[in-house]
Amino acid sequence: KNTRRAPPSSSGVPSAFQSNDVMNMPPLLSLGKLVRGTLVKRPSATIKSPYVADVVLVNGKGKMKDASATKTVLAHAPSLDVGGMCVAGSDVYMSERNGEGKTSHSIELVRGAPLTKAGASSDMGVLVGAHPRL
Repeated sequence: KNTRRAPPSSSGVPSAFQSNDVMNMPPLLSLGKLVRGTLVKRPSATIKSPYVADVVLVNGKGKMKDASATKTVLAHAPSLDVGGMCVAGSDVYMSERNGEGKTSHSIELVRGAPLTKAGASSDMGVLVGAHPRL
């Protein structure tokens, strides 16, 4: 059985995995446009199901919208609390739903704890898939 590998390039990486090739590959999964929010309560105060959360939408600058214009939405939380990460105060990224059901959004990603020691401003934590299809 002939098992040849591509010869390594000058960087030591096989030529089949050069960065240009990787950059041109289509994504494995596209989540589409996501909306950022901060989880307020799960289960929701309105719908007591553990699969529904109250989420306050966040503007593009990372701040909650001003108190007079805050918008709380009902979001589907398909993976419940994602091992303790999808709790009150968590940053979540949601897709908008097409009007079916009682929720207007679905939680896709949740920001986990930072990987470095406290105080490192560059480490905001990792994004973790919060939907079973991820």
